[in-house]
Amino acid sequence: MWERLGLPRDPREWEPGDSEYVTSLFADPDKTRLTKALGLVNAKCPTREEVEKAAKELSEKVFQHWNALKNILDRYEAVIRKRWIKKSQEQRKIILLEAWPDMSAKHRPEFHALRRETDDQRKAGTRFREAYLWPSINLEDLCRGKTLLQFLNTRGRYLPATFVSADLESLHVGLFSGAIGGTYMVNCEMALQGDTPATYGKVTLSDYLSQMAGKGQTAGEGLDILEVQERVLRFLLDISRIILKDKNGSLADIPRSPLPEPPPLNAGSTEWRSAAVLAAEAPYTVPHRVDLASLKALASARLADAEDHFWALREDPGYFTDFIGDWSEHSSEAILVYGKKRHPDLTNPITKQKFWDRTLGSVVHFAYENIFSWRTMQQQLNQLIELEQSIGSFQFQREEEHPEYLLVLRRIKYFLEHRLIPEAVMRLMVHFPASPSMRNLFQLLPDHNGYGGFSVYPRTDEGIIESKDYMIWLYAQMIDDTRFQVCGFANLATEFDRLTQSNAKQKARVTPFLYHVFEGLGLVSELQNQLSIYRPRIFLQRGNKILASREEKDLGDWASKLVEPMFNVTKYLSKELSGETCIHLGAEGDPTTGRFYYPVSKRRTKETNDAMQRAEQNLDSLWAKFDEQLRSKVGPDTYMVIQGMIPSQRQLQRTPDWVEPLQSKEVKAVQSDDLQLVEDVARINLELEERSNRTVARDLPTVARTKPKTRGVTQTAIDTAPLPEELPPGTLSDKQPTFILKRRAFKVFSTIFHNPLSQDQPGEIPWVDFLYAMVSTGFVPEKLYGSVWQFNPTNLDVERSIHFHEPHPHSKIPFRVARRIGRRLNRAYGWTGARFALE
Repeated sequence: MWERLGLPRDPREWEPGDSEYVTSLFADPDKTRLTKALGLVNAKCPTREEVEKAAKELSEKVFQHWNALKNILDRYEAVIRKRWIKKSQEQRKIILLEAWPDMSAKHRPEFHALRRETDDQRKAGTRFREAYLWPSINLEDLCRGKTLLQFLNTRGRYLPATFVSADLESLHVGLFSGAIGGTYMVNCEMALQGDTPATYGKVTLSDYLSQMAGKGQTAGEGLDILEVQERVLRFLLDISRIILKDKNGSLADIPRSPLPEPPPLNAGSTEWRSAAVLAAEAPYTVPHRVDLASLKALASARLADAEDHFWALREDPGYFTDFIGDWSEHSSEAILVYGKKRHPDLTNPITKQKFWDRTLGSVVHFAYENIFSWRTMQQQLNQLIELEQSIGSFQFQREEEHPEYLLVLRRIKYFLEHRLIPEAVMRLMVHFPASPSMRNLFQLLPDHNGYGGFSVYPRTDEGIIESKDYMIWLYAQMIDDTRFQVCGFANLATEFDRLTQSNAKQKARVTPFLYHVFEGLGLVSELQNQLSIYRPRIFLQRGNKILASREEKDLGDWASKLVEPMFNVTKYLSKELSGETCIHLGAEGDPTTGRFYYPVSKRRTKETNDAMQRAEQNLDSLWAKFDEQLRSKVGPDTYMVIQGMIPSQRQLQRTPDWVEPLQSKEVKAVQSDDLQLVEDVARINLELEERSNRTVARDLPTVARTKPKTRGVTQTAIDTAPLPEELPPGTLSDKQPTFILKRRAFKVFSTIFHNPLSQDQPGEIPWVDFLYAMVSTGFVPEKLYGSVWQFNPTNLDVERSIHFHEPHPHSKIPFRVARRIGRRLNRAYGWTGARFALE
């Protein structure tokens, strides 16, 4: 608010006379000067007496409705559930509209309201006030499944104080857009605690500093919360009475002996846990307690995924070619210049290397940045967990009581808002308009300051801000700073995910690569959302505004030192930042030259074996050149820091030399399908193909190797192969128990750990079969955002979770991807084919 009045956010930085200026504005009887200064025609500036009267009336109604609803649920909740479940969608809609006439029709009605009126119209007095005040009250969500029943249970059995923070946060779009003008007072706070009207909504005196420190609700926030809760409880009470029309005569009676509460509504569900479902249910359920260990597991799994991606680019020519190709297909050069002709660097053979220089530089930057960001977040979360454990059961009201604890919280917030979120949004900004199904809506126009000499613009005169295409509209809000603040990052990220999961036409527009971009948005938003629930005063915009105003001053130096090594790497990967001294990889890294042809999916012969070796050698040469250039440009100190964040004990898995198969009379064909599967796994030795004596060291990425000999012969026992002198932790482990699996799961792992010398060609793996197989080995799948799933171990001797990506648009895993999954499982848990046996 103070910024709107032209004052610093921190009242301690006000000039003499600023306090008197503010007091005079609020003392103005008709508040004309104040509302004009705030820029809100519909702002309210009541007196303390007016606030106390309004709060008392609303609080009494809140508890009147709540007590009546609780009495009904104590006797009839099971009856309500049974009746509601039997209702058709149309019957549910009729009941909902009877209880709340003109209810919003669609999910996120506040977003749809934003699209239907201009900023000036909204601030002058919106036509969609209900959509902004009660965004969770809409037909689409409340008609679905058991949403209404969850809403009744939580609001009728938990005190209104339980939902104070969630109800205030639900007003984010309305408040930041100016649709809800807000109630402004400078000397009052409201306590929303307790279980009676006497304490719930009590108004107390405060000062500027107390309000800016976020120590409680302002009087205006309190009135907004009370208005929201009163109408919600009245609605739920009305709908209960409609469903129980035949019992209206006894509904007012207080039960002498309440019936036991029915079992949880999600009991017996067979669906996997889903972030999208949890986000959709959140407005209708009890705010949960945040588990920091789960957040750390999320960050750790994301870090492991980033590390595996980094090494796959260096190790697997097929993965390198696929990823570089996808990146190039989603880079801005793919958009037509003036909407008519291709980018000159794609058509001119002389300058084409510039395109691949830029593409490979961006890919390498992303690989390093991803590891750096998630490693930093994992370390910060680990510190937070340790500090929380050291504080133990000590009760504290404010984070400031523990300065070290507060410092870690602020560092996490700063890194999240200044690194993780901007990086995720930047990827969307670059790749979304360039994706194949979107690029016809955009064009490249010359711009000397733009990327590669061009900038991206909409092809239509009206632009994309007011686009009728909902996905394009979401994108426009995400990349516009003002609208980004209005809508909220987490709201936009989860809406992107919901739209692509629930709308088949929108889902068809999204490529697998773009799904990965959405996934990054979703995971970062989940982190922000959970931390906002954990410590709202620190992580929410309405929290401690004094600390927020001092972030750059208090944390800027720490952040600069933290990111300096990464900045040096980024600088030499971009010609825009380092000119001709940047690292050039375009000539050797062009994936269209055939230098990385890697026929891993074809039956192994001498020709395919040699082709795979050549591709691996070319990839090794490319990365050796990169490492040499990087070390010479950034200097030894920075190079050591960068190498220090990369797992140094990983080993490049290389294709052994081919030896013609032996002809042996002892080798017999096995006809039985089950026996054939057993034989396949018995032959599996991941080291046969994956290990050679090439070891990756921190300063020397490639070294000379010895060439183990293998024979192209079907074998009936586990092959043995030369092992490197030193193996990374987790690659080999002590003797581990064998998983005894049913045929369906066993077949999945026989493909994942396929023996390349087998005469059989492995097929694709249905995603549902992969889920089944992972569950069979003790993992619990959890659907996160985009295409990513997190597999959490249970009843295993491992703790770390792992991420895998669901194939899109076809739900089958190609063999080349299954092979990479096998390598990741081997590195993470030491698994080989020998771990699995058929039941």
